[in-house]
Amino acid sequence: MQLTSTLGRSISALVLAIGANTLALAADPILHTDQGQARGIASSGVSRFLGLPFAAPPVGDLRWKAPQLPAAWSGVRDATQFANVCPQEPSAFSGRSETEDCLYLNVYRPDNSTGQPLPVMVWLHGGGYVLGAGSHYDGAPLARQANAVVVTVNYRLGVFGFMALPGLQAENAAANYGIQDQQAALRWVKQHASRLGGDPSRITLFGQSAGGNSACLHLLSPGSAGLFNGAISQSGPCVLLRNVPLAEIHDQSEVLSQSLGCPSGPHQLACMRQQSTVALMNATPPNLDIIYSKPPWVPAIDRVVLPEAADKLLQSGRINKVPVMFGGTHDEGRLFVALTFHLGQQRGVTAADHSLAMRGMVGPTLAPLFTDVLYSPARYGSLDKALAAAVTDNFYACSSQSDVRTLSGFTKAYAFEFNDPNAPGAAPDPYFAWNAYHSAELAYIFQGETPSPVFTTAQQTLADQMVKYWANFAAKGDPNGPGLPRWSRFNRLSAPVQDLAPGAVTTTRFGQFERDHQCGVWATVHALRKLNAL
Repeated sequence: MQLTSTLGRSISALVLAIGANTLALAADPILHTDQGQARGIASSGVSRFLGLPFAAPPVGDLRWKAPQLPAAWSGVRDATQFANVCPQEPSAFSGRSETEDCLYLNVYRPDNSTGQPLPVMVWLHGGGYVLGAGSHYDGAPLARQANAVVVTVNYRLGVFGFMALPGLQAENAAANYGIQDQQAALRWVKQHASRLGGDPSRITLFGQSAGGNSACLHLLSPGSAGLFNGAISQSGPCVLLRNVPLAEIHDQSEVLSQSLGCPSGPHQLACMRQQSTVALMNATPPNLDIIYSKPPWVPAIDRVVLPEAADKLLQSGRINKVPVMFGGTHDEGRLFVALTFHLGQQRGVTAADHSLAMRGMVGPTLAPLFTDVLYSPARYGSLDKALAAAVTDNFYACSSQSDVRTLSGFTKAYAFEFNDPNAPGAAPDPYFAWNAYHSAELAYIFQGETPSPVFTTAQQTLADQMVKYWANFAAKGDPNGPGLPRWSRFNRLSAPVQDLAPGAVTTTRFGQFERDHQCGVWATVHALRKLNAL
């Protein structure tokens, strides 16, 4: 499903270009990388080095292979423009991209008068593993406000990042090329951190949606050990898009290969690598409808990058033990209901829609209980709001809370919920207000060059507080700092969750979050699923 032009104008205006102004020019900075020198651009207190390659282009024989080292260059590279976006369909952020030469990152380095190494924050974008790019997020305001080096990263998406065939695993057992790309970017950042003005011992990985899910996977991946020192997951629970068995990806990849005229056998991989980028894109249209369907191209349990299912790795404590911050938005599901029905089909949710969605979530036996009682229109005010609440609670809120509860037994953990019921950026919607919808917090973290006119005074205060929390966590593994409401470390007894709301940042405790999102109900559903009782 593609984001509509209305949604595109709304979110793009907030996340990509909030408060853009004319920048004062300064002397062009030079960065010395292992591959050569790069000339960036300095303005408004931040040096930008854009479009730096962290891996070789994954084209030709390198398609569906682990990322390779980038080639060196002679002279001084122009690093004042963004590089290519990985292959994807049009979205709110950009047009269609048809080039696989896309493994680039962008560095934002603030002026540092102290000369002391700064924390480094590496951003992994969302987009369901089929959309997005690092260049869609301007890291300059965050770098300046947080006094941290900010790096935004591209990684392979869709079929290019997550296809798997037995022949590929015969070449190399590791799959999940998109996650391997992120690891390559982290290695580049760690190796260059000192030259970027950063501290290689203070690298924080943070991301939203699929990027937040990726951040969790790096907590679980042996290949990510030692590459980062903290992780922030925004609306990206560890099981957000499922961790599927590799055999499942093999099966759907085989169907794809056959459809493109590449049958099983010794020549299958060569045939697939000869397919054009456009042919592969056309054969695998993106699907972001999490209400009714399962995204086909997601990280798989390959026993290398991801050794086992995420929940099993978490529960056994087989993690890279660094401080974590996990959370989401209060009304995640409203975006998806709006995309599927209000914007996608120009109508509201019907009782049949609601019943079908709940049967998919909880099975036919329990579905009537959920549609008529637990997530009834009488309880939530409308079918649209009821279904959105179920999507929020099942896929995001309770999953994230379960993650942080488990992680807190092994490492320092903090939980949060973004809760601005009037978050700007929503498309006009006659069926409901979007409230604190999925991705609404991005504009608060990636603020513009000046305080945004779309924020009220209370919202601007909240945005500034959130940046300070994120900056403190990057600096010392703890979000607390002077002038901020106290944020309690998560523990399983009182289960504190920092409620990030304009006007009053508070802490909910002792089951308040779980009751709000009916997490006890969903825990029972998932336990029954594991027992194959549903």
